[in-house]
Amino acid sequence: MQTQASLLSFNNFLLTNKTRQVFPNYANEIMETSDKVKQKPVLPYYLNLATSYNNISSVYDKMDEYSKALSSDKKAFEIYEKILPPSHPDLATTYNNIGKLLFSMSEHAKVLSYYEHALNIGQRSLSPDHPYLQLYKDNVEYVKKQL
Repeated sequence: MQTQASLLSFNNFLLTNKTRQVFPNYANEIMETSDKVKQKPVLPYYLNLATSYNNISSVYDKMDEYSKALSSDKKAFEIYEKILPPSHPDLATTYNNIGKLLFSMSEHAKVLSYYEHALNIGQRSLSPDHPYLQLYKDNVEYVKKQL
């Protein structure tokens, strides 16, 4: 229970700390916690761990440290892929996030595939008027115009 509480506290911290100045001090803590979580294959722990990786990625993205952000998003994706159904909206969001990071890293050849995966999942799992679905469509159209 302590591990899950630590992950929830860390996620809340990342969501509320606007300056992100103390983030590097906590990144190592979450990595250590993730090792403990991997030893206990319990669904809520894994979901919280994936959320932590997504939050870490968001902070690294804001710091323009795209390769670190990409690494965190890929870890979240690995967890989601193992425990969520293939049409789950969180997978679409993670595909989109990875595409955004690859675009920021000027790896344009890879971006379209990730955005198309996000759109495909979004079309199966989101309502037609959901704002994320429109975002995924816009991203695909934008990248196609850039190629």
